[in-house]
Amino acid sequence: MASSPQELIYEEAHRAVAMQAQSLDELRSRTGVLLAVAAVSSTVLARTALQDGSLNSTESVGGICLAGVGVLAILILFPWAPRRKTKLRKDRVMDDPELKGWFFVLDADDLAKEFGDKTPADLPDVYRKVAEDLWDDYNANEEPLSRRYFGFEAAAVLLVFGVGLWLFDVASG
Repeated sequence: MASSPQELIYEEAHRAVAMQAQSLDELRSRTGVLLAVAAVSSTVLARTALQDGSLNSTESVGGICLAGVGVLAILILFPWAPRRKTKLRKDRVMDDPELKGWFFVLDADDLAKEFGDKTPADLPDVYRKVAEDLWDDYNANEEPLSRRYFGFEAAAVLLVFGVGLWLFDVASG
């Protein structure tokens, strides 16, 4: 339990970043399942739908939908990380092309350099500053994570639509 408002703010910022990291892991797991379902369904349904040796428009659109699922899944699963546009530290704003990656932890070396000479009396200020840095990291991660969730939703819709088209084609013979 927090012993000061600054510690409470730090704990909440830390919890938000930890939940964001967990959310990314869960999204990647669900995307792997979605990709497996797309692979199995396309294998089974494509073989059945294409037994006549020709490709009609329903089969083509279904196949394109399932290919779209694969492309979106790769974009979600590939470990591309966001490039942080601004990093707030002592000088508050700097554009640094080297700052790439997901931001779920703070650099221990940076913390030691910035706070290594602080006394216990400075602890509230340290909590406040670290909480600000964590919140900056949370905000840097939020947009790319949201885009991945949108890609997952689009892939799920494409999967349902593609499988539905192929099932319709198989049922209509």
